[in-house]
Amino acid sequence: MPNRLRQVSLFLRRWQSAKDCRRVLNDFGEWKDLQHRLPAPSPSEERLLIIRLDDIGDYLLFRNQLRMYKRSPRWQKHVVTLLGNVSWEPIFSEFDASAVDHTVWVDKREYLVNSSYRLNLWDTLRRRGFGIAIAPSRTRPPGGISSPLPSLADEQADGNGKPRRDTQ
Repeated sequence: MPNRLRQVSLFLRRWQSAKDCRRVLNDFGEWKDLQHRLPAPSPSEERLLIIRLDDIGDYLLFRNQLRMYKRSPRWQKHVVTLLGNVSWEPIFSEFDASAVDHTVWVDKREYLVNSSYRLNLWDTLRRRGFGIAIAPSRTRPPGGISSPLPSLADEQADGNGKPRRDTQ
């Protein structure tokens, strides 16, 4: 009898895993279709996007580095926009707002469940015309929230501003 229960349990787990895989592939297909509705990118070399979508603890560790972008000779003449997680917007607004020129806030929960929200965010980012996008964090949030973002700029850079060829 325990062997039979184990077989049923394994079958149910495989079935659930296949169901999850189909859902993810379906979501990805929808996201890809939505991106085709966006305006063509028109990047400007003087527009820099810094992407920090992680949670509040990681932002607190990163916030001292944020000011370095505007101080750096490489980025001084750029319009710097921070793409950040709405969960730490109050802290940023109180202490770090002067570190960048503009901000775009992302509610990660809403992003993952609302295709209209995603499309509006992608449209906003495309219209801003970023020439370079920097993602100083190498973590990948669950659900692949950062996966469509590399298509927003002509060139991606690592945290040190060096061009990066991989777009993951």
